[in-house]
Amino acid sequence: MMAIPHGREYRIRIVGANGAVEFSDWFNAHAEAIEALRHTKCSSEAKYFMQERNVFQEGEWGDPKMSESLIDIL
Repeated sequence: MMAIPHGREYRIRIVGANGAVEFSDWFNAHAEAIEALRHTKCSSEAKYFMQERNVFQEGEWGDPKMSESLIDIL
């Protein structure tokens, strides 16, 4: 069943200086993802991105429409 998005989820994507990629867990709120990043030892050589996607009720489906934006950690 095609559905209207139920909400959004957020996670951090970290790209290290050597190109290695890591992901945080998914969070229910943008602020929760940012708070998790604050508790991470950030490197000035790494790039940090906020990813967000649509979520749906169980049994429903739709386009997750994931988007991503660079986070300025300075």
